[in-house]
Amino acid sequence: MGKCMGFVLMAMLMAGCVLVNNPAPSPDPGGVQAQAVNAYERGVQYMGQGRYLLAREQFSEAATLAVTQGLHDDAAAGMARVDAVLHNRRTYYE
Repeated sequence: MGKCMGFVLMAMLMAGCVLVNNPAPSPDPGGVQAQAVNAYERGVQYMGQGRYLLAREQFSEAATLAVTQGLHDDAAAGMARVDAVLHNRRTYYE
């Protein structure tokens, strides 16, 4: 019985080592950056259409996914522009 338990324990440890040594593949940074660029472009389109809440959502997604600092900064600036427009509209209608 002791040998059987030792074998089971050894098998479990070996299975754990295999899992530890084979980490999940990381996402493709180029693909993530492409998603970020697409989200930014949709944000610009929505902004031009006056769909400010959708634009803000897209700029937020772009900032979250951005791999480069430049795109992150552009998306953050887009969110700031949307926030300014929304603030001005709320102030105007109050």
